[in-house]
Amino acid sequence: MITAGYLGAAGPWQPLSGGRTNHIWRICDGPNAIVCKLYDSIGGTDLFPNSPQDEALALQALTESHIAPEFIGALSVSAGTCLLYRFVTGEPASASLASVAAVLKELHAISPPAELRKTGIGSDAILGQGDDILVKCYGARKDLLMALRPRSVATNNVRSVFLHGDPVPQNIILAPHGAVLVDWQCPAQGDPCEDLATFLSPAMQTLYGHGPLSTKQRQQFVAAYDAPEVTDRLDQLQSHFNWRMAAHCLWKVENCEPDYEQGFALQMAELQKV
Repeated sequence: MITAGYLGAAGPWQPLSGGRTNHIWRICDGPNAIVCKLYDSIGGTDLFPNSPQDEALALQALTESHIAPEFIGALSVSAGTCLLYRFVTGEPASASLASVAAVLKELHAISPPAELRKTGIGSDAILGQGDDILVKCYGARKDLLMALRPRSVATNNVRSVFLHGDPVPQNIILAPHGAVLVDWQCPAQGDPCEDLATFLSPAMQTLYGHGPLSTKQRQQFVAAYDAPEVTDRLDQLQSHFNWRMAAHCLWKVENCEPDYEQGFALQMAELQKV
């Protein structure tokens, strides 16, 4: 980093908490603090890819927006690929529901880079992703989840937007000027409902936040997003998103991540309410 001109001198490195996939440090203190993110080359999943190239692309596209960290550069080192961006001062998982809704709505109004991956749109695409995940699972719980697979529903034409891809509470920093989205390793183009469903997911709220949102909190978030054409479709597709997330959690449990056990149970409880 010094040789490339990103650092004037070696400074203290402080590991940052929150990242489950990649290794993250803050370098130096004060207004010039830098985040160094070392990518795990095998850290991606079907639902949440892990691409340094896409993160760099997204951050560069959002340079003027103030809703993402300032991109500094990228390095290829013996341990893998590193991305460097400006440290965002603030607390993760502390932004209000209204500020989260506002930052996602602002992102969804920005034209996405054409090179970003495209997510499938509609119930068939969501179910297909869940099917692909469940193919890799086994046992009685896989069969139970298959029995709860929702039916396809028709959706109207959907405008594809700029997606963060992983807007869980831990990836949203409450900065002095408002909410900032960090950890952009799986951005995409697709239905804005994708980001809303991920944020609202009981599993993600528990793994990366303070526990599932109440019905009232969910209603507050939806009202703050203030786009009925999107949130009405989210209601229509909610069981499909819940089913796919349950499949993701089950796969995680079966791949030695037992903290996803509670997430699976919460997603199953949502499916069984229907």
